[in-house]
Amino acid sequence: MVCLLGAQFSYLLFHAMAELVSIVIAFTALIVATNSRGFTKNHFVYYVATVIGWCAGLDLLHALVFQGMHLLPTNSANPPTELWIAARFLQAAALLVSPLFLKHVIRAVHLHVVLGLITACLVWLIATDHFPTMYVDGQGLTPLKIYTEYVIILMLSATLFFYWRMRAVMSPRLFNYIGAALVAMIFSEFAFTQYVSVIATANLVGHVLKIFAYWFIYLGLVYSTLTRPFSMLSRVSSTFDSIPDPTLVVTLEGAVLQANQAACTWVNTPLEGLIEHASHNLFHDPSVAVQSCPVCVRIASGEALFTEVVRIQQPERILECNIAPYQIDNGFQARVEVVRDITERDRASKKIQDLTYLYEMLSATNRAIVRCNTRGELLAALFDTMVKGNAFPMLFIAMTDTGAQPLRIIHAHGFSIEHLSDLATSLASTQSVLGRLIQNLEAGKIISLPVTEKESDDPWVDYLYEEKITNRAVVPLMVDNRLMGVMGLYTRDIKLFDAQQLLLLEQMSSDVSFALSSMHASERTEQAEQSAKLSEHRFSEIFDASPSPLQLMNVKTGKMLGLNRAFQLWLGYTLNDIPNEQAWFELAYPTAQLQTQLRAAWTQSIANARRDHRAQNSPEFSIQAKDGSMRVCTGSMTLVGDEAIIAWTDLSDIRAKERELIASEKHFRNMIEQSVAGIYVRRNGRFVYVNPRYCEITGWSPHELLDHSVLDFTTSDPDNIQNIQNAWADLEAESPSVTYSVPVKHKSGQWLELELHAKAIDWDGQIAHIVLVDDITERKRQEEKIAQYVRQLEGSMESTLRAISSMVDMRDPYTAGHERRVGLIASEIAHEMGWATERSKSLELIGLVHDIGKIAVPIEILTKPTRLTPLEMQLVQGHAQAGYDILKNVSFPLPIADIIGQHHERMDGSGYPKGLKGDQILAEARVLAVADVLESMSSHRPYRAALGIDAAMDELKKNRSTLYDSEVVDAAIRLIETKNYKLPT
Repeated sequence: MVCLLGAQFSYLLFHAMAELVSIVIAFTALIVATNSRGFTKNHFVYYVATVIGWCAGLDLLHALVFQGMHLLPTNSANPPTELWIAARFLQAAALLVSPLFLKHVIRAVHLHVVLGLITACLVWLIATDHFPTMYVDGQGLTPLKIYTEYVIILMLSATLFFYWRMRAVMSPRLFNYIGAALVAMIFSEFAFTQYVSVIATANLVGHVLKIFAYWFIYLGLVYSTLTRPFSMLSRVSSTFDSIPDPTLVVTLEGAVLQANQAACTWVNTPLEGLIEHASHNLFHDPSVAVQSCPVCVRIASGEALFTEVVRIQQPERILECNIAPYQIDNGFQARVEVVRDITERDRASKKIQDLTYLYEMLSATNRAIVRCNTRGELLAALFDTMVKGNAFPMLFIAMTDTGAQPLRIIHAHGFSIEHLSDLATSLASTQSVLGRLIQNLEAGKIISLPVTEKESDDPWVDYLYEEKITNRAVVPLMVDNRLMGVMGLYTRDIKLFDAQQLLLLEQMSSDVSFALSSMHASERTEQAEQSAKLSEHRFSEIFDASPSPLQLMNVKTGKMLGLNRAFQLWLGYTLNDIPNEQAWFELAYPTAQLQTQLRAAWTQSIANARRDHRAQNSPEFSIQAKDGSMRVCTGSMTLVGDEAIIAWTDLSDIRAKERELIASEKHFRNMIEQSVAGIYVRRNGRFVYVNPRYCEITGWSPHELLDHSVLDFTTSDPDNIQNIQNAWADLEAESPSVTYSVPVKHKSGQWLELELHAKAIDWDGQIAHIVLVDDITERKRQEEKIAQYVRQLEGSMESTLRAISSMVDMRDPYTAGHERRVGLIASEIAHEMGWATERSKSLELIGLVHDIGKIAVPIEILTKPTRLTPLEMQLVQGHAQAGYDILKNVSFPLPIADIIGQHHERMDGSGYPKGLKGDQILAEARVLAVADVLESMSSHRPYRAALGIDAAMDELKKNRSTLYDSEVVDAAIRLIETKNYKLPT
């Protein structure tokens, strides 16, 4: 308005005032933007302010050289017009690229250097008259000047379009102000295309619009650099105090520079009491030294951005300290510290974590329920799920198949091996703490209680207390509302099992129990189906394999459903021959009368079976087979629903055998009645039959014998009774026959010796024993006489042998008794080897004459006190062959001559007289050889003193298996060294 009033006095005054106002506005905007740049960080605003500031510099030159100011040698209007165009073109071009700095950073020095150089070049061009002519005095604007104005308008319009496209990154008020400034500039440039004289009205309007354009830019710059930042600063200050958590600005040394109201309230100290004080003592753990405080250490190290959790013991709190960088003027480094009490959040987080785990566990359990097909798979999956969550350091799953204790451990985690037995014992006992908990479990209800030291003397509870287990839960696993198992969960967190967690565990227990019940039902259904299939298969197999002829018929339809193999073999009919009831009656029963009779009986049997639910049996009758033969039989019909099973019993062979048996029995009785041997039949130790010959042998009548005990007619001697009972026991043990002899009392009082031959038979349908009797009384007497003769003969033979032995002793008095001692030693060795007594005894007799051949050796040689010459030795060795020659023609039960002839043979063939080896030597000769060595080396000889038993044993051991039989030597060693046998004297 002032500029317009000035125009009324002088256009030059108006122009100077208008340019001065716009220049002041531009310089003011540049100053404000420059001083607030470090605070606002708004590079776009700073760029625009700098551009209009440099353009204002050109405008100042334009105002100073304006026509009428007389500062130039000439008073031409072209120079100021050229400066005007230069300023407007620079302004339009710079504004055209200004949208780039809405998102990019620009350095102030670089911007001023570039704009300064451009401005200097433009001034130099104008001053040296190298700039294009824009105004011709007396004519007005040049076409270039007008076209340039239009180019400037086009550039400003393009700038306005770009601002509109990027308005989202500008504040609405800044966009409006800058847009209004561009519109004013566009209209201003239109006005400057219309004047002819520099003092024309169009020129005046253009300068007024330019003032408005710069004013709008100033308002936008002031709003962005001062109004809005200080408003934001005010809000920030207000927000700083409204932050609910203590917020501090601290130095790297930890001193408080600024604090909000929450920090003052936290320590109950006014703001002035916090400034310059150490934040560690007020907001960290004062019980910890500053050098050990993790927050202070990281701040002091220069770390700019981090979060640290501080745990304070007294009072128990958890603090979260968030540290962020904060830069004060002059590059001074500080840190913003926000202190937050996260004690409850930590507890809630842990609770959420536990609940999350339980939810995941419940989800995993449900997935396992869908995936698993057997109880074992489900329990294994449940166990894996519980273990993977790491919520329970100890847990176990125990199950039972019967629904009763004891429960057996299926899975266990976290327990030591040596204490699992304590868990098993606790599960098995109804008096233990765990056993009582299990007994108190209800369907779907979980028992949760803490573990205390004084709870009991239960070793299992003591172990839990030692492991610092503080809480436990017992989860029931139900099958059809019966407790079939439990899951024990143990934790060191006393607060773990709250209402929500127990609810989730109960849901899991319910889901698992439902799955177990479903699996159990499926197993029972599958077992029932398998049982039904098995029963059907078994029935089919039994039906077809049954040895009894069977028919299967539907009584409602009359269809024949099956005939087993036995039926087809019995009558010859197949299912094709008798497809139904009608065909059966026509083929099986040849007469119409029999068919009518049996049809009526069949109908009645079906009615009786439906009423009584019992098998119906038919009387005995005849059936016609396919080959025309008749079969005597009876039938048994069992009704199952509408299906009848008829089992046939063929009596044809039985009836034929009965007839044969009657005839056979008659023949048998005639035979045994007339038998020359005594026969009786015994059952349960009593006579049930005696034939005439037995009565004749014993003198007793049938009346006196029948139904009396067999033992009443024999002696009560224990050996006799035992002998009889042993024979009976052998027959009871299914021996085919038994022969034994017993004394039987004749009616006259005389004792008979009877030999009995007994065998088990069927007598009147029961087991009995038939006994054939031989009277061996006279034979026994003869056998006793023969035995007596044999004993006399053996005695005579022994006496003869002893006489011969005495004769040899007389021939060789220096070795008297040698033959007797060798015989005794040989007999003992044979007995040690396990030989029979008779065989061992025979060696004693053979030993008496084993050196009988010495009769043929001259007595001078036998009694020579010095070592024998080879020839003499050869004569002595000839006694073995001589002994054989003397006795070879004498008949003995044993080959005595051969034994005597071989008793100097050796196992390796080095003996004499024939050099026999190994098994070529008789066993008795091998025993005699060892006994001969033992006795000879242990006794005196004319040519040497006795060597002793030890030397004899060394000889046998050294030449075991080489000269002497190893088995005989081993027996001699056992006899002498182990059993302390003393050689006879």
